[in-house]
Amino acid sequence: MSETVESQNISEVGRDSFVRFVGILKDREGQKYNAVGWEGTGSELQSQVEGGALCPASSFAVVAEGIFRYKWQGPQMKEDTDSLRDLSKALLAGSEIYGQAAQIDVAAIKAQIKKYVESHGGRYDGQTDWQEFIKTRAVRLKSKADAIDAADM
Repeated sequence: MSETVESQNISEVGRDSFVRFVGILKDREGQKYNAVGWEGTGSELQSQVEGGALCPASSFAVVAEGIFRYKWQGPQMKEDTDSLRDLSKALLAGSEIYGQAAQIDVAAIKAQIKKYVESHGGRYDGQTDWQEFIKTRAVRLKSKADAIDAADM
């Protein structure tokens, strides 16, 4: 018998994709890629999900929101276009995961996002279509990677 969306818990939806996502974030941190950041760490995000403060779906939203707010301020910028594309793919998958989890309990997911964003100095907009917001960040990251590669040719 197959499990229906309604019988799932939002903390279960997208767990495997979340693990890959954290791996990408940690790799980017280890390589010190900083042109695109989100003002958080993969370890922090993992702790938030493991502790139940965030579910995988809301984690993609808080990273996308952080990317939107991030302003690079260091003396040297370092980026890798393949890493940007990996991050883009992970966020694109995250937008789908958000949609699946939202069918289960959108209020809980939005509450998690609001609490995280506001506790990290951001402003939460209750009207945001988070699935589309995550997808838009993903598309823009891929476009940025493509533009960097085109400029290097």
